[in-house]
Amino acid sequence: MDSALSWQEFQREQTRPTLAIDLPGFGESDLAGSDKYLDSVRLLDKIISKAGVDRYHLVGHSLGAALATGLADRYENVLSLTLISSAGFGPMPVLRLVNQPLLQAALLRVGPLAMHSRHLVSFAYSNIFSWHEPIDEALLARILADRNRVRPATRAGLAMLREVNDQPFNDINFSGPVLAIWGDHDQLTPYRKEAIVRAFPAAKIVCLCLAGVGHHPQYEERARVSRALTKHLLQPQRQMQQKRPAAPSSSPAPSAGTKLARAEARAEEAALPRTSPIKEQQSRS
Repeated sequence: MDSALSWQEFQREQTRPTLAIDLPGFGESDLAGSDKYLDSVRLLDKIISKAGVDRYHLVGHSLGAALATGLADRYENVLSLTLISSAGFGPMPVLRLVNQPLLQAALLRVGPLAMHSRHLVSFAYSNIFSWHEPIDEALLARILADRNRVRPATRAGLAMLREVNDQPFNDINFSGPVLAIWGDHDQLTPYRKEAIVRAFPAAKIVCLCLAGVGHHPQYEERARVSRALTKHLLQPQRQMQQKRPAAPSSSPAPSAGTKLARAEARAEEAALPRTSPIKEQQSRS
C-alpha cells in the first residue's frame, strides 16, 4: 500500500542511477486497465524501456518482488534480482481468510472506515505487516493521505496475489544472482527457502532470513537490508570482471568435474539475530 517514496533512503545510498516505480494505482501512477499479473509485468517492462534503461538490477518487495520475478523470467535485461518478502513462493495464509465470502463482505464495509484511523492503521501494521515494530510516521502519513485513492489498486493487487498464490513460481528462466530477504516472522508471505531455491534452478541464490522480523524487512531492519543489498549489487560487476579474457597461463584448464561443481554451487541462508552483522554462508548443493 506504499509508493516509490519508500525506497528513497536506499536510493540515496547507491552510487549508481536508480529508478523507483509506483505500481499502478499507487503513488503518482494511474490505475492500469488490467488486474492480470502478466499484463502488469509487461507494463513494467514498457515503463523501464521508455525510461531509456537497457540493463538493470531489480529490487522488489511483496507483490513488487513477484512482478520483478516475472520480468527476470521473461526479459534478458535483468542483471540481478533482489526479492524482499516476495509473494509467489507458497500459499499466503491471509488470502485464505480474505477469500471467505463473509469476511470479504465485512472487510469491504469495515476496511475503508478503519483506514481513517491512525490507531487502527498503526495496530494493523505492528501486528500483521511487521513483527511488533511501530509504523514509521512518514509511511503512516502516506497511507492515510492515499487511503481513498488506493482502494481500487488494492483490489487489483489482491487479484494478482491470488494468481501467483494459485500458481507459485517454478523453473524461472534466470541465471543471474538472486538475493532473497525474508523475516522469520513474516505472516503474509512466510519464508520458504526450499521453494525459492527450487524456483531458480539456474540462478546463484543467497537467502537471508532475518530473526525477529515480519513482512517489512526494509523498514524493520533497514541498515542490515541496505548492507546486504549494496553487497549484492556489486556481484554482477565482479562476475563481468572475472569473465574478461585472461593472459595465457601454463596452469591446466579446470576439469569437467570442477566446472560442474562450480556451476552447481549454491548459497545457503544466513539466519541473523537482530543484533549481529549480516553473514552469508555458502555451500555446494
